[in-house]
Amino acid sequence: MLLVNPRVAVPTKDVFAALKDRSGAEMTLPRGHFRDTADLLRFLETTRNDLEAPGRAIQPVIGEVLTAIAALPGALLTRMSGSGATCLASSRR
Repeated sequence: MLLVNPRVAVPTKDVFAALKDRSGAEMTLPRGHFRDTADLLRFLETTRNDLEAPGRAIQPVIGEVLTAIAALPGALLTRMSGSGATCLASSRR
């Protein structure tokens, strides 16, 4: 897991004020447990962080960080964490 914080302010109240699409609100978590990390990653690939779009609009550097970490060898999943601005990338290594 790699965490990158671009050291910019992303006020939580501003991110929520800019939130327009809440498609993750109705997300259903699977019952039981994940067999392995690959199983967990497959599930996470079907989800998203609804706060990422407003976070990127407020601080475009978030998109730049996500693009850069997605291009790293072995990166399988990239996301903005929470309401921003920390971004993460995971790998199987």
